[in-house]
Amino acid sequence: MARQAIERGQTIGCVTERNIALYLLLTCLLGHGFATDPRHPWAAEWLTERPGTTLRFRLEHLVDLANSQLDLVQGADNGLLVRSLVRIRRLTPDDFAAAGTGPEQCAAWLASLCPGWNAEQGGAVLVTVAEAAPALAGALGLGGPGPIATVALHAMMLGHGFASDPLCPWAGGALSGDGGDRAGRLFAASLDYVAAVLA
Repeated sequence: MARQAIERGQTIGCVTERNIALYLLLTCLLGHGFATDPRHPWAAEWLTERPGTTLRFRLEHLVDLANSQLDLVQGADNGLLVRSLVRIRRLTPDDFAAAGTGPEQCAAWLASLCPGWNAEQGGAVLVTVAEAAPALAGALGLGGPGPIATVALHAMMLGHGFASDPLCPWAGGALSGDGGDRAGRLFAASLDYVAAVLA
């Protein structure tokens, strides 16, 4: 994970120890590929050169923004996050199939599971994640309402790069191979992870 983050950071000019450390921290806070993640539209803006600012200043500002967002969506002492994980553990295949593939319907379903994310930008982030889910699912070789909803949920909770994120190795493993219910395997592997987190 660190190697990939360092390589990505170098593409935007992170060469000093401090800047590399900041980029690595952002990767840990926001996920693999955070700079293009629909959940964090402000990340790409602040990674772009701005007159009168240094890269270090912009990275430090991004860390502040990331911490503020996590406080909002996860709640004090991660209370909102834990309650969301408990709700997610109760999901059945029928719940995914009923989530719908329309962005507004899928976003409403995501909001019911994770109210903290619904508060972020008035729920606009959830709509953006839901809009991106069909294409992301297609890139992973998945299609249909249930698998698209599964991908949308994982993209919201883990980031849109979850399938190749070194911090989520179970995701790529579950999606590897052909045939079978790959979306179901992904959710089952994630439930195993959640169980370990909540234990």
